Amino acid sequence: MNLLILLHLVFGLLFLSIIKFTVFCAISKTQWHIEYYLIFLVMTTLTAYILGTFGHIVQVVLLIILGFKFNRRTQSIHLIYFYGLYAVLSVSAFGTIIQSLGTFFSPIKFLSYNTTTMYETILSPVIIGILQYFIIKLIAPNLTIIRKNQYFQKSNRFKFVNLLLSLSLLSYLLIPLFKNNAYKATVNIFLLLVSFHY
Repeated sequence: MNLLILLHLVFGLLFLSIIKFTVFCAISKTQWHIEYYLIFLVMTTLTAYILGTFGHIVQVVLLIILGFKFNRRTQSIHLIYFYGLYAVLSVSAFGTIIQSLGTFFSPIKFLSYNTTTMYETILSPVIIGILQYFIIKLIAPNLTIIRKNQYFQKSNRFKFVNLLLSLSLLSYLLIPLFKNNAYKATVNIFLLLVSFHY
């Protein structure tokens, strides 16, 4: 593997893991700890290498464990589960969509393989990070209301949202098994609709 491509992949994985971890901490009001992030980064790297896209399940589980460790006294497991799913799914959905837009609507498809790789693994995470910053600012009031409403957190409606997010994750994980672009586009739209329902 070309050293430049390897560096792109390493930076891409680093940036995306930082964004997922930061999004989780921001929406769950969990303090950002470097030691827990490093554990998350190592596990993300290992599971991505061993499990491929199914490593996303491990990422969700790690974030839920982190949230439960710090927030179990003030927030329900249903809400913590929502945070973990949202952080992984929203970043993944944005990443897929931005990469698709870069392929279809920019001259990048006419550029070299190294330039395309740089766009996918370095520029895409930067765009995702900026978008997530503004989205978190936008949805923060709704999350505050949900955090204060223990009854809503345990309601069937909120459990249904978590079910939809879980199905979204499953659909996303199955994307590599389908070469059909229509399936990918449908999953991306579904991910966005579910992720930003609240």
